[in-house]
This record gives sequence, C-alpha cells and structure tokens, in this order.
Amino acid sequence: MSTQHCIPAELWRATRENLGHDQATLDHLASCADCSTLWETIQLFPMAQIARLDHAPSGWIERAMAIAEGKRVARKLSKLVAMLRFDSWVTPSPVILRGRAEGTSRRLSWDMESWSIDIRAEDTETGWSCTAQVLDSGQPQSGVEIRSGAMKVRTDNAGLATWTSTRPPRVLHASDAARSVQLGPLSWQPPKRK
Repeated sequence: MSTQHCIPAELWRATRENLGHDQATLDHLASCADCSTLWETIQLFPMAQIARLDHAPSGWIERAMAIAEGKRVARKLSKLVAMLRFDSWVTPSPVILRGRAEGTSRRLSWDMESWSIDIRAEDTETGWSCTAQVLDSGQPQSGVEIRSGAMKVRTDNAGLATWTSTRPPRVLHASDAARSVQLGPLSWQPPKRK
C-alpha cells in the first residue's frame, strides 16, 4: 500500500489472513480518520464480505433446505381473520323496534374468505340460547365445528348449530378440515343509549 488512502480489499485480506501492514500503511492509518475507522470496523466484523460459511455444519444446511422446500408461510396458515360485518348492539335499532327486548338478544355477522357466519344469542330465563349459521359462498355449510370453551357443536345440512349456556360466548371458534377462524373476544355489556 502507499501513503494514499488504503484499498479496502487489501485491508479485508490483511485482517482475514493475519497479515501485517507495511510502514507506509501504518503511518497512513495513524493520520487518516476515514481509513482508520474503516480498519477498526473491518477488525470488528472480519467476516462481513464473505458470501457464506465455508464450513457450515451439514445438518444446518440440510435443515435450512428442508424449511425452504415447499413450506411456504401461506400454506401453513390455517387460522383466518374474520371481519365483523354486523353487530345489532352497535347498529341503532329503528324506534319502533326498541324496547324491553333490546338488551336481551344480539345478532352478529362475520365474513372471511368465502365463509359468512351469523350468530344470534338470546338471554332467556334458563340461560343463553345461541344459534349459528355458516354459509360458504352463500350455500349452507354442514359439518363446521363451532366451539366456545368446552362446548362443541357441528352445523347440520342447513348450516345451523344451536346450543345453550349459562353465559354468553366470549370467544367462538369455527373450523372445518381446511380452515379455522376465531370470532371475538366479545364484550357482553350492552352499549348505553343516549
């Protein structure tokens, strides 16, 4: 090297091969802030310009290749995100429909992919009576499991499932062999009307 700026490739080589510098390079590094900063950085990160590990363990390479082969994130996703389309407690009811039953029943509708799920929950004297209907592209979807806590029911040929519980469902899950969706968590505090 000369007294002009150091050639970065030579500094990398000197670091990797534990080579010393000639006196002119050492003098330049002592007097040039840019080259001395580069030299310090190269010493801290000597492997930065190497494309790959030459001696990576074969198990690591095989594992990385297995992960990369055909295991795309989109294929592994099975839980869908549902969009709440309608909540009867949020949408104001027409004046003629308001009354004493307003806080005792609730209707909710969600959309996701080709599914639409409607839930109707009614607070009765014996507990909460719930009905769910699952449609796939507008057609009733049978065999969909609706789950809330330990309760599990399946939709019939009309896409309907019914159940009762002492409390309203806070979180619902709907799933079939190909997909799963979580509905909620839901708050069951009726909104205060102005």
